[in-house]
Amino acid sequence: MVRCQDCEREVSPAGGSQRVCSRCRQRRQRYSPPGAAEAEQREAYYSILNEDANLTGDLRVLYRKSRPGLAQALKNRPNQTDLAGLIRGPYLTQAILGNQVLQRKLYAKLGPFRTRGPKIPPTEAIRISRFVATWHLPRRYGLQDVWASFWAAHIGYPLRLITSQREYEPLVLPPVVPKAPEPFPYDPNIQIPATIRHLLDQLTRQFREDLDMQIEDRRRQARKKGWGPLPPRYRNRADLRRMARRLYRRAVLGSTWKTIAEHESTDPQGVRVSVPTVRTSVVAWANVLDVPLQPALKEPPRKRG
Repeated sequence: MVRCQDCEREVSPAGGSQRVCSRCRQRRQRYSPPGAAEAEQREAYYSILNEDANLTGDLRVLYRKSRPGLAQALKNRPNQTDLAGLIRGPYLTQAILGNQVLQRKLYAKLGPFRTRGPKIPPTEAIRISRFVATWHLPRRYGLQDVWASFWAAHIGYPLRLITSQREYEPLVLPPVVPKAPEPFPYDPNIQIPATIRHLLDQLTRQFREDLDMQIEDRRRQARKKGWGPLPPRYRNRADLRRMARRLYRRAVLGSTWKTIAEHESTDPQGVRVSVPTVRTSVVAWANVLDVPLQPALKEPPRKRG
């Protein structure tokens, strides 16, 4: 008999040395906030763009022009003293851990501190927006991402495109409260050790079932709020970069679908791919990241017989 390492339920021996049931395997996966999959795609796209020498050159020029506005914005940013003044009283007590109302109030009060870096001045926003449009960055987050890249470079990190921290409401769930066993009488003259072992097994089973039920309920609430494990295709860095490179060649370099497919098929580390597959993946990524594809590169329709 083979039992799961986590819940001790019977599992199929075909699972190999891991010996974990499917439900516990899902529980081992870490939940990510809403939009985490899109953030992984955006990070992969930026990793390809950062390899373009022309883009990095334009980014350095833009950073030098934006330094005065960045320095002024840093002066206007709330400091840690202001932050400490916001979280006095009930916000520092243990009551906040189980009180969703206090959690929401604290989240609202910390609004100015949730953004990654200072606010973008209007003059710098116009200049950065031109850069975003020129290099086909995501229209939804490109402005914030470039500004976050400048802020990171200002505090000592290498100048490169990075993904800005996305704002989302923290996951607040009711605490798991295991059901305590009820007291029972014990008489050593009547109850033999076998009876005690049977009672212990029964209490253990009831405790595990109650705990499993509460955990599943919390996971269900988290999924309703948009949290969940990342699909496997978003955890493979090589696959993400391959999809991002297709988007880069189409949106930035202006390559045709056929050229992208041929380039990937001849790559020693690539795989043979068809033109429809390339088109479908690029359009899907462009829609998710909100990256504009150059309309002038649309291939003319095929002539019918």
